[in-house]
Amino acid sequence: MGLARPSLPHDRLHPEIPSGDDVFALAALIQDEKGHRVGWINDPRAMVSAAPMLSFGALLDQRIRWGAKSTQYPRSLKAARRVALVVAAVHLCGLALMFIHIGYGLAFWLIKSIADVLYTRQMARQYGLFEKRTHANGFALLMLALVHPFFIATTLLLMPFRKVRWKGRPAT
Repeated sequence: MGLARPSLPHDRLHPEIPSGDDVFALAALIQDEKGHRVGWINDPRAMVSAAPMLSFGALLDQRIRWGAKSTQYPRSLKAARRVALVVAAVHLCGLALMFIHIGYGLAFWLIKSIADVLYTRQMARQYGLFEKRTHANGFALLMLALVHPFFIATTLLLMPFRKVRWKGRPAT
């Protein structure tokens, strides 16, 4: 069962922000308190997937759009804003720690990478993303855990300087 069209708050989708229509629509439904029920469906059949980005530049642009819209989240998404800030702070602190003391920095990233691998593996199993256990899956998760913090830091550092477009809408 999908979202009924009359329920979609078209007037509050923020066309001036590249991407994020889904997030702003959910925020408006939560704010309205008109009996709209917004929640989590813990069922792999409800999962939505999208094609992967075709290049590193496209992936970077996508993440910059996502990061830029998080600064515009309305009050109804205050928890999501806090998560975005915590993720940014953890990655920036971890990167700074590498420059302050290499040993502590490496220990920080090792512990964080282990936690990331364990969590991602659990979610991948829950949603059927890994059909069977293989060494290749484990290696891919480890590489992701090691590269991801630097990708996040790069995204955060480039966000103020890189203008991106989405469906013909430029970033403001």
